[in-house]
Amino acid sequence: GFEQQAEAALVATNAESVESAIEFIMNNPDQLYHRFISISISDNNNIENDDTLCIACGLRKIEHIIDSKGEKIEKKEKNEDVDNGDDPSNNNTLQNVIDERVKSIVDDNKEEEEEENKQKEEFEFENKETEEIEYSGPTETCLICFDDRPLSMFYRASCGHNYCKICLETHYKIKTKDGDVLKLSCIDPKCSREIEEDEILNFLIDIELRDKFIKF
Repeated sequence: GFEQQAEAALVATNAESVESAIEFIMNNPDQLYHRFISISISDNNNIENDDTLCIACGLRKIEHIIDSKGEKIEKKEKNEDVDNGDDPSNNNTLQNVIDERVKSIVDDNKEEEEEENKQKEEFEFENKETEEIEYSGPTETCLICFDDRPLSMFYRASCGHNYCKICLETHYKIKTKDGDVLKLSCIDPKCSREIEEDEILNFLIDIELRDKFIKF
């Protein structure tokens, strides 16, 4: 899984950065990213070396990136001295950094997934709102959206122009958000009637938008 890749890549790059870990994964897609788990050679012999096989994949330990503890697997020379890197406290510190990096990558992915789901839900909700609905009784076609709606959903202004309330709500909502409400005329470009304040407020359902309009 991705968490296994993230952990192994961070170990391989010494937890330099999330970007380095991701680059390592992209450049090494065929690496064994899972933790190495040793297969017992026999009931009485559990000696582990570079050629010990992994119970998960059947490949040698040396072909893996990290061991069962999440530490980097390195091939050591016979006479190699133990250095400060073998200090348990250093390993614990590095492991803590790696754990934090893994958690950070996983959290980022979760946030992206949640944001995608949120956008998807909003899109589906908007589409649901705009779906065609069959009405009973007389209807009229709105000259803005060209949808057929019941007569009760229309507002006929004093100038005689008649538009559906949904389009008028959207129109005044956008105008208020843009701050373009000082001199609003009828939507019909040939009509010079100036819209009264009370008429606009009737279509501003949102309290914050109403307050914003009043401040203008």
